[in-house]
This record gives sequence, structure tokens and C-alpha cells, in this order.
Amino acid sequence: LTYTPSPQAAGQDVTCTLCGVSGENRSGDVTVTVSVAPLPPSDSTLAVQSVSCDLYTQTGGVTVGLNLYGNSLTGISSGDQILTAGEDYALTGEALTLTHAFLQSLGTGAHTLSLTFDNGRTEESSTALLTVNVSDSAPIPEPEPEPEPEPEPEPEPEPGTGGGGTSGGGISGGGGLPAPVEEPELELLESEDGTFHYTLSEGTATLSFEETDLEKLADQGTVSLDLSSVEGVRAAVFAGTDLAVLARAGLELSLPAGLAALSPELAGSLAQEAGDGAVTVALYPAQGLTQMQEAAAAGWPVYALSLSIGDRAVTPDQTVSLTLPYTLADGVSPVGLGAAAMDGSGNLTGLNAQWNPLTKTLTAQGCTTGLVVLTHSAWASPYQDVSEEDWFYDAAAYTCGSGMMNGIGHNLFAPSSLLTRGMIAQVLYNLERTPQETENAFADVGADAWYGHAVNWAAANGIAHGYGGGKFGPEDHVTREQMAAILYRYAELKGYDTTLRGDLSSFSDGEDVSSWATESMSWAVGTGLISGRGGGILAPGGFATRAEVAQILMNFCICVGD
Repeated sequence: LTYTPSPQAAGQDVTCTLCGVSGENRSGDVTVTVSVAPLPPSDSTLAVQSVSCDLYTQTGGVTVGLNLYGNSLTGISSGDQILTAGEDYALTGEALTLTHAFLQSLGTGAHTLSLTFDNGRTEESSTALLTVNVSDSAPIPEPEPEPEPEPEPEPEPEPGTGGGGTSGGGISGGGGLPAPVEEPELELLESEDGTFHYTLSEGTATLSFEETDLEKLADQGTVSLDLSSVEGVRAAVFAGTDLAVLARAGLELSLPAGLAALSPELAGSLAQEAGDGAVTVALYPAQGLTQMQEAAAAGWPVYALSLSIGDRAVTPDQTVSLTLPYTLADGVSPVGLGAAAMDGSGNLTGLNAQWNPLTKTLTAQGCTTGLVVLTHSAWASPYQDVSEEDWFYDAAAYTCGSGMMNGIGHNLFAPSSLLTRGMIAQVLYNLERTPQETENAFADVGADAWYGHAVNWAAANGIAHGYGGGKFGPEDHVTREQMAAILYRYAELKGYDTTLRGDLSSFSDGEDVSSWATESMSWAVGTGLISGRGGGILAPGGFATRAEVAQILMNFCICVGD
């Protein structure tokens, strides 16, 4: 049964009576009250009345939020110019993006755009005015030196003295037109690893590849291109044909502002749409925020992400993963650090983000073109068995907040449960954020085991050793001295300082440390990773609980990783 209210019923409670009849008998009536929502305003509005765009830094254009209220945008004009959809602007949902090319055509200064909307409930249209403040912070080039004056032409020789043909009136040298001034060619630079070349102009690097290098890169898995050390680079430009090859296994582009990871599907769709044209990926610190956006950011860094085909900004269905470097201020805990997408009105939509305490970066998944802001909130324990009174509360918050450890399900952290050798390998594997695949190293580690990739990676890098005979013992509980040895080898792999030593003889059972673990256990005590269990007992052969491992890992990231 469908009830369609009339416009007059908007904002009121309407009572409907349902009458049931069975044969000649009428059953009891049923009364239903329907609360009809009020109609939204007829006129569409803008989320903000003015926006600012710096042509030098905001190469992806500028985005404005609209409140359409079910209406549609029918046109935009700037004076006598009618804007063209797709070239001058793009509308995605209620987000209007003015392209960089259009803003560039306006020139610097304040400009007024008129937006026309079709009202769904009336035959009339409505308009809204948007002020666009265009600026350009590009550095002003040094003026070219004044050309030296050309030497005065020599006087023509008198007739009969030679120098100009039989009549003495030939063409004399030195008085022709000046040579045309040619634009200097951009210097062709090479990446640090030698995998590609690029030219640099006004913060944009245009990449080029040798055909053999291009194929080699694409065959090695995810392609990583590093421009992070090139000062001032905000964007990278790819030829569509080159990107089509690189897209086979996905693309990771490192710029000074951070790393943008494009899936094979996203990179491939951009390359296909570009064809013989160019694709631009831009990531840079955002500038020219509105007051509402500044208030929403609350002092945390804001980044702008844009994708363009030619001069046209695009917003694909696929999303981008961003890894953003950030140095925490003194006293600020990494627990609760996150990221959110920000629209033109400063509204925030949380993203799936994880902090890596060793690389000091935050990886945010599901980013679309526009603004991304770092956020911070207090960590609230989702576990029934972790409370603020527990000695391991901070360690559980640190390791779970950074993705090193997770609960065991049913809202439980299980702090007293023992950690297995497979689990500790998985914890370090999580810190590496999807390292390269390795071959299966042990007979008792199945390729489809949840810890399989982690154990094989740890063995291939000399972090975790087996028992011999092709056995690793992934389900065996890890001892405290095994934990120390594994972290010691991991620290060596990462290039951290491993020279500190502690005095094992200060513990009553210090002599119980196995000979193969003496060096690593002394290092773990010296750096503060492992302390005794009380009463002067080190318990090197004791099994490590999840709470102890969380504390050791937090100590490792803070004391060793820094």
C-alpha cells in the first residue's frame, strides 16, 4: 500500500484509516499516522559564496559544494561567456569543480560566476552568484639582461674604392634583421635510481621512459617512481601510452608531499581515457582554504589531490591510497591519528587510515580527488578486557592504533594469551605494509596459512630462523629471548642502532639466557625493550603474553625506531 502525500501535507501529521472487509462483515479499522517531512527550499544554494584558487599550487582546479535540494544545475556563465561542461567545469553529485584551464583563462583577480538551477516544483529557474578569487603565486622569473647594442654598421665605401660589386653599391654586412629569440629547452633530468627521465617546469615534472625500461618496470610488479627529493614538485605528467604500460600492476608515485598509490584499474582507466594525451597526478599542501575549511582542519595539515587528463580535472570511481609524512609534535600521541576527506563547506568524512610509527607516515585509503586533512582523536578501547587502569593500556592503544596488533574477535584483546611465532612474524610484516612476495621457506608453513606470507618474508630477510629440518613451528609460543632475537635482526635489517648493551648479570637468572640469544637479549635490556618480571627475574625462556609483546613493540618503535 503506497500513500503519496500532496504538497499541502508537507510538514504535517496525516491520519489514514484502513478499513478491512471480510465478506459482508467489516473488521476493525486500523489508524496509521504518517509524519510528512517539510519540503526543502525551492531554490538551490551554494555552500560558500566565494572561493579562492592559486593557479600555481592548485593545478587541479577548485571545488565548490552545492545544495541542490533535488534540483539540477542547468548552466554557468561568466559575463557573456557560457561555460562548457567537461571543459570548464565538472559536476559530481553536489560537488562542482572549476578546471584549472578555465580559471587560468579568467586571469588573476575577483570574478563573478552566475549559476542557474532548474527548480523541480516550479517552472521558474533560480540563480546564485559565486565569487572566484584567482591568484598566482608562481615565482617571477629574473628579468633577462638587456642585450648589448649592436655595433654601428661600417660606412659604405666610396664609389670606385671596391667592396660592393662593379658599381660599388653591393650589400654591406652588419645591418640585417636580429636573429629570432628561441625559448631555451628544458633540461632533461634523470631520476636517482635511473629508471626514468623528466623535465621540470613550474613545479610539474613531465616523465619520459626508454621503451626497454618501461617494459622492465611493468614486469617487476607495482611500479614505484620517486620524485620525493626533488624540491618544489607538486605534480607528475605521464604520456597516456606510457601509463597504459605502467598500469599493469599499479603505480606508486612519491612526491615531496607524500606518496599516491594508483591501483591497476585506476591507472588503466586514466590511460585509456587519455589515449595519446597526458595524465597528471598532483599532490601538494593545500592553500587558499575558506574560513570554514580552516576551522574544520583545526591546524592539522591539509593536502590537495587532483587527477587530470589534459587540462580537464577528472574524478574517477576508483580511489587513491595516500601515504603522508608527518612528524608528531612533542606530547602528541600517535594513538588516534587519522585522516578525513574535506568538502567545500569544511565537512569531514572519515577515511580508513593507519599510522606507521617506524616510517612516521599515515596511510589513508579510499581517497578521492579534493582535500584530505589529518585528524586526531582520543583512542577509546573497543575491547572488553582493556581498560585505562591496566598497565598495558597505552601499549595496546599504540599497537592497535598503528595496525601492528589486532583483537582476537568478540571485542577481546586477550592480554594474557600467549603469542605464537607466526603471530610475531605477522606483526612485523604489518609494519612493512605489504612487502614483496617471497617463496615458501618451511614445510610446516602452508602457502594459504594466514601467517604464511609473513613467515616467508621474515625468513627471506633473516629476521626469523627455523628449528632445522625445514621446520619453523608457527604455532609454537614465542619466548622472551626469541622475541629479543627477532627484533634485534629486524633492527639490523632497518639499519637502526644495535650497539647498546645491558647487564644481564643484574638479573638472578641472567645466566639462563641461551648462548645464541645473549647478544640480542643484552641489546633488548640495554635499549629498554625488555625489563624483568619483578624480583630480579628476567625469564628469558618464559613465554611472552600479548600484553608483554604490545609493550615491547611500543618500546621498540619509540626507543629504537626514533
